[in-house]
Amino acid sequence: MAKLWIFLALPLISAFPTEFPPDPELELEFLGIAKRWDYEAEEHFVTTADGYILTIHRIPNKQHQKGIPNCARPTVFLQHGMEGSSASWILNLPSQSAGFTFADAGFDVWLGNFRGNVMGTMAAFAEFSTNHQLEQKIREFHALGPVASVAHIKGLFAWLADRYQFVQELLKDLGWDQFLPPDWLTRLIAEDVCEDADTYKDCDNLLFLISGNSNQLNETRVPVYLNHMPSGTSTNVVIQMAQNVKAQKFQMFDYDDEKENQKHYGQPTPPKYAVEDMTLPTRLYWGFNDTLADPLDIQSYLIPRLQSMRSQKGYDGFAHIDFEWGLKAHDQVFGPIIEYINEDWKNWKGQEFTC
Repeated sequence: MAKLWIFLALPLISAFPTEFPPDPELELEFLGIAKRWDYEAEEHFVTTADGYILTIHRIPNKQHQKGIPNCARPTVFLQHGMEGSSASWILNLPSQSAGFTFADAGFDVWLGNFRGNVMGTMAAFAEFSTNHQLEQKIREFHALGPVASVAHIKGLFAWLADRYQFVQELLKDLGWDQFLPPDWLTRLIAEDVCEDADTYKDCDNLLFLISGNSNQLNETRVPVYLNHMPSGTSTNVVIQMAQNVKAQKFQMFDYDDEKENQKHYGQPTPPKYAVEDMTLPTRLYWGFNDTLADPLDIQSYLIPRLQSMRSQKGYDGFAHIDFEWGLKAHDQVFGPIIEYINEDWKNWKGQEFTC
């Protein structure tokens, strides 16, 4: 199997009040959005070992080109983050969207969907630290807004961690399987999280509460973002994030019962993930304004532990969602990634690809 380059982000969105004409993409899903901009796109279905059917998408060629190029070239796999979907990568204009940008660079672009649409980089660090067979199939891991340790996280998950028992009982009473809280609860959280943030807009938006504010968004696209986000996530994912904040650890789900933990893990407490065991070459892209992948967590936890790290860069003025939808991402993030992949391909294959 050919190796591929992979990068993930944990893209989320804050909302800004807008009054723009309805965008046709409000009514379109992934294939429709790609077709609107004259990209060919494919939809594939993958069945897991336990019978769960996952949908993945593919953009096999550049804009306005038809057919699949008959040449060897890099394969890039893009994985969305919490509350996102594969469509998250193509919600900006073609010149701003990662999915379209990498296709126009000549790459074979695949876009995944998590089961239940759950975490991005956190899931990657967890899996790569334990599944070395998977690591062998990947050439490089480019982590955008990387989340592993969440000891210094701000916003929604910090609020949940401070009220962990209350949250546990509330979710139990309401019987939620998917985390999409009602408006009254979102407003209640917003009153605490955002009471001192004079510059925040629409702070009672769920996605804003998770990811923080951005100053880079194309406001004309906000209705499109919000039409596709949030896509929902498992309540247990949210609980695990709150657990990790509370415990100040990067660990597996805690069943809050020693016997249950013993049953699942063979020990009374949940095992920690060891990112230092990763062997996959990794590049980190993180923002100084990120409230989810907090700079302190990047600098004090990830960077010292990643033995296979090839590079890392902190970006001024970048919030969490800016690594996917920020107007500066094309030049400052996607462009360098394309250069890294092209250089690595040339070193690996001994020549540039010509698709």
